[in-house]
Amino acid sequence: SFPYQTQYLTVVVVGASGDLAKKKTYPSLFQLYCQNYFPASTSFNIVGYARSDYTDKTFQEKMREAIVSKGDDAKIDNFLQNCRYQRGEAYSDVNAWTQLHEEQSKIEGSSGVANRLFYFAIPPEQFAPSAQAITEAAQTKSGWNRFIVEKPFGVDLESSNKLAKDLAAVLKEEQIYRI
Repeated sequence: SFPYQTQYLTVVVVGASGDLAKKKTYPSLFQLYCQNYFPASTSFNIVGYARSDYTDKTFQEKMREAIVSKGDDAKIDNFLQNCRYQRGEAYSDVNAWTQLHEEQSKIEGSSGVANRLFYFAIPPEQFAPSAQAITEAAQTKSGWNRFIVEKPFGVDLESSNKLAKDLAAVLKEEQIYRI
């Protein structure tokens, strides 16, 4: 057993209604779940955040289509029970991030340590505004907060340096994981 498996984990997929999330991110998260890399099913949650108009149920059905060929029905059902959806007007919508934080805090309850991982499946120009809004409204206070950015990190040295500078203005370097 890994130490992190005794702590609550919330994975927030920012840009969850997009192609990257459907084709790669959620199927990968499902595979990690199947390989027991997540805490017990009562100790993790995956929240899709995007601007599209979904409910938890309609979003779960969309994700079911993405992972249906990757596992048996019982595993898929168990995984999807831990998935929910949060709509925001923009990736930098502080009110939506506040709502997400409040809902997650209720779900995380008195679990002790609650960690949050924010996975950015969004355009690079949205990284810093999203990180700023999340920092203001949605980070956990009882565990760690990490941010994964997976996109081309700029198109040249100048734009890459600007993205790094913009993220550094709102996040600590040890919070950022670049793919």
